[in-house]
Amino acid sequence: MSKRRSLRVGANAARQISEIDEWWRVNRTASSRLFVEELSQAYELVRYQPDIGRPVIGAKSNRVRRIRLRRSRYHVYYQESDDGEAIEVLAVWHTNRGSGPDLR
Repeated sequence: MSKRRSLRVGANAARQISEIDEWWRVNRTASSRLFVEELSQAYELVRYQPDIGRPVIGAKSNRVRRIRLRRSRYHVYYQESDDGEAIEVLAVWHTNRGSGPDLR
């Protein structure tokens, strides 16, 4: 089994996650925890398998990838640190928003 990397959530991503979670709790009362549960599962997955996400073309780094939260329909944008010891979450963006977040 591969090693488990530490996880850091950037300031922009933390703000996005907070806003999404609040919206989800207010507007999706039947499944108010779905977003945070899917996000948590995605975190564990990329911590062990950082290459599992799709590469993001045009991002600030060729290490930026994204993984889709299937049921809540968000993408989590992340990258592995230069030393391979950590995963940094850069953004969380809904798939219906057209273009992705500014990652340049």
